Amino acid sequence: MGEPTLQRDFFEILEHSRKEEVKVGLTTNGSRLGGETGKRLLDYNLRQIDISLQTPDETLFRLRKAGPLTFDKYLEGIIGFFGAYHEKQTDQTAFLALQRI
Repeated sequence: MGEPTLQRDFFEILEHSRKEEVKVGLTTNGSRLGGETGKRLLDYNLRQIDISLQTPDETLFRLRKAGPLTFDKYLEGIIGFFGAYHEKQTDQTAFLALQRI
């Protein structure tokens, strides 16, 4: 349980899946997509990527105390990741759906 991108073996698992030709889907809160993790993920042809927003707005995001990450940077990271992913993985269609709860 929890955020899969925090798993210390996360990229080793993705690499093993690639070698074994296992299709992988990812459900993430998206907080790490705007950083190094997102950059590394661009190299993996994921079957599906789901973003589970933890909060629907900036006020509630601040209450979560996400450290230095602001709500705007959080959303920019997610949207920027999907743009870059779509450019790099041209044989896949990546969809981004953000819903307010």
